[in-house]
Amino acid sequence: MVVIIVSLALTLLRKGIWNEEMGLNLLVIGDDSAGVLVLRPKEGLGSWVSLPNELKIKISGSQANYPINSVWKFGLGEKRAYEISERSIGEAMGVILPRMIKVGGEASVETVLGNMLSIPVKTDLSLLDRLAMRKYLSAIVTSKRLLELTIPGQVYEEVEEPDGKIFLEFSQVMTAWSKDKFLFDAVLAESVELIVNNLSGLGGAGLIMSRQAETAGMRVVEVKNDIEDVISGTGCVFESSDSSPRSSELLENHFGCKEIEREGEEGGELKLWLL
Repeated sequence: MVVIIVSLALTLLRKGIWNEEMGLNLLVIGDDSAGVLVLRPKEGLGSWVSLPNELKIKISGSQANYPINSVWKFGLGEKRAYEISERSIGEAMGVILPRMIKVGGEASVETVLGNMLSIPVKTDLSLLDRLAMRKYLSAIVTSKRLLELTIPGQVYEEVEEPDGKIFLEFSQVMTAWSKDKFLFDAVLAESVELIVNNLSGLGGAGLIMSRQAETAGMRVVEVKNDIEDVISGTGCVFESSDSSPRSSELLENHFGCKEIEREGEEGGELKLWLL
């Protein structure tokens, strides 16, 4: 009983992310399967993307590769199950996955509907988010406005393990396939040009960020490592822009970046630093 009460309290206090103007990409992990639910309420649409059980992905921030069905368990061992699952699978797909839900049984639209309002369900969504998302998801399922997308075979490369077991890994084609499947129309309409400066010391972090930003609808014009462009902070920070409120919202709420202001800095681009 105490565990349930604590879980409910944390859910109620958690910051919401759902916005009907924007929508959300939701990672869904089942007992032995995974998928991504794409919800776009402004357009009145949604889609479901199943991920193959044989898929192997790189754990974010490391060199380790794990079968997709083991990522959640790995995250539990590191006490960062949500963060590791969302970041690792999102980076592998080139798609931002800011929230997830862990369901019992198979990862599917039906199990999401059945588990979304369950008190003991494992999710980093707020209760208000869950209520609003379930209402919208139920509506598009009933009206048959939810599409099931199949990732084409050419997106994968086969990898044989020393024991002879065959796994799949995403090829570079995945980035091209993802570009028009996970767009946020409100972001695309702002025609944002983004500059990414990777000062994190992690090789490739800037390119990963740029792929996810472009999939969301931004246009990345430069990825650099300019150590003379000094800025204080940690993690991901970006300069705000009055002309691109939805893009700023996406960076802050979906990418987890912190908005800053710098005196004397002007320009039409959004500038982002990885620190």
